[in-house]
Amino acid sequence: MYILEAGEDKNFKYTCITNCHLIFHLINQFDLLFLKIIILRITYFFGMNKTQILNKKQIHQKLNRIAWQIFESNYEENKVVIVGISGNGYELAKRLSHIIIDISEIDVQLAEININKKEPFYSITEIELDEKEYTNKVVILVDDVLNSGKTMIYAVKHFLNVPLKKIISVTLIDRKHHRFPIRTDYSGLVLSTSMKDHVTVELGTNDVVYLK
Repeated sequence: MYILEAGEDKNFKYTCITNCHLIFHLINQFDLLFLKIIILRITYFFGMNKTQILNKKQIHQKLNRIAWQIFESNYEENKVVIVGISGNGYELAKRLSHIIIDISEIDVQLAEININKKEPFYSITEIELDEKEYTNKVVILVDDVLNSGKTMIYAVKHFLNVPLKKIISVTLIDRKHHRFPIRTDYSGLVLSTSMKDHVTVELGTNDVVYLK
C-alpha cells in the first residue's frame, strides 16, 4: 500500500490507482489457460523447483471426459483396442478402459506396447497382441505426455502393416512441441511451455502432474 507523503503530487496517487485498475482489467481478458501459464512462470522464476498443474481429482476428471469423447465417436463399434505405451501410457490406458466399460456396451481389448522412447528407430517395438486382433478395428493409442511426437508416431507405425478402421491418439498432456506430423485427437490438457520446461506425470497412490 502506497502512503502519500506531504508535498508529493496528488496526481501520482491517482495515476497509481488508475494503473492498478488497468492491470486488473487486462488480467481479466486473458484466457484461463494463458493465465495459468503466467502463474506457473512467476512461481518458477521465484525459485520453486516444481509447480503442480494437475491433482488426482483433476486427472480423473480429464480421463473421464476423454473416455466419454471416445465413446461418443465410437458408439457404433462393438469393440475397440486400447493400447498404452509402456509406463504411464499403459496405466492411463487401463483407467480409460475401465471407464469406457462402465459407461458403454463396447468391448475393450487392452494391450501394452513396449517402445524405446529415446531411440525408437533402432529398437524393437513389442506388443502383446496378434495382428489379427486389431485388423480392421479402431485402435486407440495412449501416452502420458506428447512432446515432439516421436514416440507416438513410431507407435502408430507399428499398426500400419494391417488395415485399420481408424487410429486415435490420446495423451494426458499435449505440450505442442511437435517435430513430427502427429497430433492428439483427445488430450486432458494442452500446455504452451518452452522446450526447457519439463512435465512430470506421477501415477500411483497420489496422482499428480508437475511442471519443472
